[in-house]
Amino acid sequence: MEKFKSFITEENDENYRLIVLSNKPDKNEYFHTAERLLKESKALGIPAYVVFVESGKIADGKVYQSDSGFENAKNSKTLTKLQTDVKEGFEISSDNTLAIVRGSVASRDAWMDMVSQLEKMGISCVNSRATIEMCADKYWTALRLADAGVPTPKTALVQSEKSLQASLDIIGEEYPLILKTLRGSKGIGVIFIESRRQLSSLLQLLWKQDETTEILVQSYIKSNFDVRVIVLNGKIQAAMRRDVLKGDFRSNYSRGAKVREYKLNEEEITICLNADKAVNGVWTAVDFIKKGKETFVLEVNSSPGTEGIEEATGKNLIKELLQHFKNRDNWRHSALEIGRFERISIEGVGDIVANFDTGNSARCIIHADKWDVKK
Repeated sequence: MEKFKSFITEENDENYRLIVLSNKPDKNEYFHTAERLLKESKALGIPAYVVFVESGKIADGKVYQSDSGFENAKNSKTLTKLQTDVKEGFEISSDNTLAIVRGSVASRDAWMDMVSQLEKMGISCVNSRATIEMCADKYWTALRLADAGVPTPKTALVQSEKSLQASLDIIGEEYPLILKTLRGSKGIGVIFIESRRQLSSLLQLLWKQDETTEILVQSYIKSNFDVRVIVLNGKIQAAMRRDVLKGDFRSNYSRGAKVREYKLNEEEITICLNADKAVNGVWTAVDFIKKGKETFVLEVNSSPGTEGIEEATGKNLIKELLQHFKNRDNWRHSALEIGRFERISIEGVGDIVANFDTGNSARCIIHADKWDVKK
């Protein structure tokens, strides 16, 4: 029996091929996390390839880069040999390829369509298009978190100047408050509002520049720090505290905030796992703040950056991530999935991880003495 178990483990614990979907930064060859993924993949012997979405394409079971992309790659000093040599395309398959999607891809529908192409091919994507789009839309995220019972600051969508008062009534018109554009990252698109006059003027300016700008308002909860928690397949990978910047209300590492490791309590762990589950995440970052002993989740990020949190914790999170996916049981296939591990709460038992599946190829069976059908 033991030999059989070992055999099964060996079958599931194999190397794979990795593609990283990202756009190309203006100054560097790669964004930090994409570069880290290439470096750690090389160390682990995992063939890896970064697809720049501006010039990449998927066809005939391969990903390609345009000629201009390859010319840039030829001049690179940090790219792996594989990255510069695959001029005929990098072969991908649902059997052996994992895709990691970086946050910048969500900024254009055409780039997100590449994620849909991969999902249609049965390739496991971290994260799925549905999860990425949900996390990119801050109001949609807030709705999902509320449905899951995850505590968040009061939030309302602002659709026009005429409906502004109705939106403020939802959160309680108390200043200061926070204004956010529906899409934004690294603290950009988050504004501290101190008065009704400032709010009205800013809305007029934003809509004059672009009348399609989507905006929400949120109650302000004063805190000297926030906490970022990385969740990987329903388990906490790491957590760090980010101190609020002097003279600011934001605490983003990319803007210079000081960071250090943070020890989560049981309640915080449960809240973060439930937030991740609410967006059906595979690898996410959950951001929360504290007000006394209360915890409020601000957002869930579908494309965690690792620079700050690896510095704060001293952990090689990218290596852990890549090793985690050596086990095929940790892969999720959006188009093919029929059952998955879920975090559920059972009265009298507590929180457990369970697997929901049909259990039978011919018919569904529930082994129970009593049942109650709702809806």
